[in-house]
Amino acid sequence: TNNKINIHGQAISPEEADKQGRGMSIPIWWEDEFAFLKHNKIIWNAATPAISKASEIAERDGKPHSKIISTTPSNMDSESGIFCKEVIDTACDFLEEMYDWTRVEVLKYVTDNSKNDFINIIYTWKQLGFSDEWYQKECRSLMYDWLIINREINLVWTKASDNSVFN
Repeated sequence: TNNKINIHGQAISPEEADKQGRGMSIPIWWEDEFAFLKHNKIIWNAATPAISKASEIAERDGKPHSKIISTTPSNMDSESGIFCKEVIDTACDFLEEMYDWTRVEVLKYVTDNSKNDFINIIYTWKQLGFSDEWYQKECRSLMYDWLIINREINLVWTKASDNSVFN
């Protein structure tokens, strides 16, 4: 199918981020670790119109199209973390019942419940089938640094200053 994957490095300035987002005439856009991507809001705003048009054409032609964000939580006191959390908080929640819905039913649910056409899907380590033994091993590997464990394993959005003695 002649698919291509384009990988962009971290934008080091707002101007570079704006340039990076421009011309994204692609039907499938995937940003991994979006909460840690510097200037993510600028890239998002620059890329969205072109991606929307490419998606519209793909839809018309019966081709796949999507905008995907995957990330672990970031610090809520960083600009990139704050924007990513805003995207997540304005998305609708994934429901397992959706597996049984028609495409029309899913699209209606998204339209009625999401402010940005995203579906927020979160799986905990337990839902992914990891054991309590695995969790304990990871906690030991991270030297029981609860700030890191909560962010990387428990998927908790934190502030860099969070350092509670309680987990």
